[in-house]
Amino acid sequence: MDKKETLDLLYQERDRLNQKYNTNGWNLWATIGALYALIWIFLSLLESNPFKTIEVIKIFIICFGAYHSLLILYSLLKSNKTTKELTSNRYFHFNTEMVNLRFIIIFHAILLVFLYFSNYSLELLNGINSSIFNCIIIIFTLFLFLFFIMSFLRIPVPKNNDANFKYIPIALLFLIACGILFVVGGLISNLGSSNNLLSSIKFGFVLFAFYYLILLLFNLLRPNKILNRVDELIVCALFDRKSPNEIFAELEILLLGLELRALFESILINYYNSLDKFEEQCEISIKLIDEYENHLKTDIQSVEGINNISQRLKDIKDNNKLVDKYIDDVEKYSKQIYLNLSTIKYFKNAKCDSSKIQKMVRERLLKSTERFHVLKDKVKFMLDNSAH
Repeated sequence: MDKKETLDLLYQERDRLNQKYNTNGWNLWATIGALYALIWIFLSLLESNPFKTIEVIKIFIICFGAYHSLLILYSLLKSNKTTKELTSNRYFHFNTEMVNLRFIIIFHAILLVFLYFSNYSLELLNGINSSIFNCIIIIFTLFLFLFFIMSFLRIPVPKNNDANFKYIPIALLFLIACGILFVVGGLISNLGSSNNLLSSIKFGFVLFAFYYLILLLFNLLRPNKILNRVDELIVCALFDRKSPNEIFAELEILLLGLELRALFESILINYYNSLDKFEEQCEISIKLIDEYENHLKTDIQSVEGINNISQRLKDIKDNNKLVDKYIDDVEKYSKQIYLNLSTIKYFKNAKCDSSKIQKMVRERLLKSTERFHVLKDKVKFMLDNSAH
C-alpha cells in the first residue's frame, strides 16, 4: 500500500464514520436555534398560561418514560449488523467509550433523583404504580452509578458483546420497558380535567423538548475519539511520520478493537519487567550471600575482615529491600491482569484467549518462584551459620 492508497483509505473511512456518528437532520447551529426557540416559547407560556406544577411533572414523566421505553424496545428488536468475523476476539477498553459520557450519567442521575423525590413529596402516583416507578428509578440510578465507577477503570470488553448471559439483561430490559409503559399508563389515567390541563401539557412537552435538545447538543459537542484519531493518522500519512503499514494496522485496531494479547501488552510488559528485575536482584542477593559466607570463613580474625563482613551484611539487607519492592510490583501487576481477565470470562470466544494469557503469566511466575526459593534457602543457611 503506497501513500496515495493510504490517504484514499483514510478519507473514505472518515466520510463513512462522519455519516455513522452524525445525528441525522441535526447540526450544532440547528440545535442551538431550537434551544433559543424553546426558551422563547417557554417565556411566552409563562406570561399567558397558568399551569399546575404537579400536572407539568406528570406530563414530563409521561414523555420521558415513553421515549426511553420505546428506545429500549427498539434497541432490543433491531438486529446487530456487525459482522461476527470482524469483531471475533476483539476488545476495547470500557472507560475509553464511557469517559465522554460522564456528564450525561451525572445529568440523568440528578434528574432521576428529582423525579423520585417529586413522586414522594407530590404523590404523583399511588399504589402499585408508585412502587413500580420507585423500583425503576432506583434500578436505573444504580446502573448509572455503576457505569460512572467503571468509566474510570480500564476494563476490556469484547466488541461483539456476545455474552453467555446475554438473555438475562435482555429479559430485564424488556421487563423494565413494560414497567415504564405501565407507569405511563397510570400517570395518564391520573391526569385531572382542570381548566389548566392544556397549559400543563404544553409546559410538560416543552420541558421534555429541553431535555431532548440538551442530550442532542451534548452528542454534537462531545469529542469523537475515533474521528480525531483518523484525522491524526491523515496528518501522519501526509507528512510521512508513519509508514502505510503502521497506519493501516492502527486503523484496524481503531475500528475493530484490539486482540486480547495486544490489549494486555502494556501491563504484561510491566509484569515481565518486574519479574526480570526481581530475578536480577535475587541473583545479586545470592552472590552477596556467597561473598558474605566466604568473608565469614577467612576474615573473621582481622578488623578489616570484620568491616568487610559488616558491609556485606548491609549490602544483603539493602538488596533484600529491593527484592521485596519488586515482589510487590509483581503482585500488583498480576492482580491487575487477573482482574481484567475476570471481566471477560463470561463472554463467548474469550475463554481460549484468557487461558493463553493465564498460561503465560503462570509459567513466567513459576520460573521466578524457583529463583526465589534458591534465595530463601541461601538466606536460611546464612542465618543458621551466623547463629552458630
